[in-house]
Amino acid sequence: MIQNNPYSIEYLPLFEEDLQKIINYILFKLQNKSAALKLVNDIESAILKRSYNPTSYHPFHSKKLRKDT
Repeated sequence: MIQNNPYSIEYLPLFEEDLQKIINYILFKLQNKSAALKLVNDIESAILKRSYNPTSYHPFHSKKLRKDT
């Protein structure tokens, strides 16, 4: 767990589903376990890095209406 990080990360179910499909494709279709693990590690590392200062990155502007939280 990350220490001293004021931000929390929440993954959308769609992200998790898409990532699982991609990983399954790499694991089972391409039969490349090391590539699948590297992809997961790289994605996780990039997300965690951005969680420390999310305002320093360009925001994604969704077309969906969002609730104010």
